[in-house]
Amino acid sequence: MAALLGIRLSYEFVRMSDKEASGIAYVIPALTIVASIVLLVMGHDVYALATIAIGSIAAALERYRRGGVLWSLLGLIYIAVPVLATQFIRGNEAGFTSAAFQRFLFVVLVVVAADVGAYLGGSKIGGPKMAPKLSPNKTWSGFVSGLILACIVGMIAMTLFGKPVLWGLILAIPISVISVIGDFFESALKRKLNVKDTGQLLPGHGGLLDRLDALMAAMFIFALVLLVNPSIWPI
Repeated sequence: MAALLGIRLSYEFVRMSDKEASGIAYVIPALTIVASIVLLVMGHDVYALATIAIGSIAAALERYRRGGVLWSLLGLIYIAVPVLATQFIRGNEAGFTSAAFQRFLFVVLVVVAADVGAYLGGSKIGGPKMAPKLSPNKTWSGFVSGLILACIVGMIAMTLFGKPVLWGLILAIPISVISVIGDFFESALKRKLNVKDTGQLLPGHGGLLDRLDALMAAMFIFALVLLVNPSIWPI
């Protein structure tokens, strides 16, 4: 599933950033993502990251004649690393009740709650905009509402997982904030490329990248934290 999502995300990014993309421009990111996931699942973490680096260089070289090399170089990293992070967080433990799946599900639930809360708070309360030039629909009231709902969902999730409720609150706050930053980052990319949506896969919602940008950022940062300090949520 991660591989399929990664392929679609890379497709949208290439189409958005390279108007004259050739077929190989789409193939390189797709193969890189699949190969890196396979290597990670096999336990070859370093090789998985090396594959992303090599794929990014190949994508940049392929685009050299058309210009915009950095978009292809950094674009693949932007897509592939968060996809790889989801697999790192999920780990190899089997079962929906495993600690590895629980920590993966926790991030998903918190990010979704933050997004839903922000939508409800922003549409019902309104008020000052957070960054009108980047995302004209995001308000401070929506941000606070999203943060509150994310904390509530985080604490409920921890209760169901049999872990301290306070720990759900402590983790939910930074994850919620990072998800907003990820959303803004993707909005900045679209503004730079002068596009409204990354695709039309989801009618009324744009592309898959438009929907998963916040989750990608949260997964990436949470994976980094686990890499530095696995004791935060051991498996």
